Amino acid sequence: MLAHLDENVQFENIANGEVNLHLEGKEAIRQQAEQAKGYFSERCQTITSFKHENDKIIALTDIS
Repeated sequence: MLAHLDENVQFENIANGEVNLHLEGKEAIRQQAEQAKGYFSERCQTITSFKHENDKIIALTDIS
């Protein structure tokens, strides 16, 4: 999951128009993934769109 991420990656989770999680750095994302893996026995994440803005990529996803 982390192999292709830049060390300075940033992640934001936005639900109902509000940012409820902001992570900076590959290690922060690894820690969050380790913590969250126990919440789900099964999960599906579908990328619905990509948007390129200067030096960043925004990926919108649906998670079920």
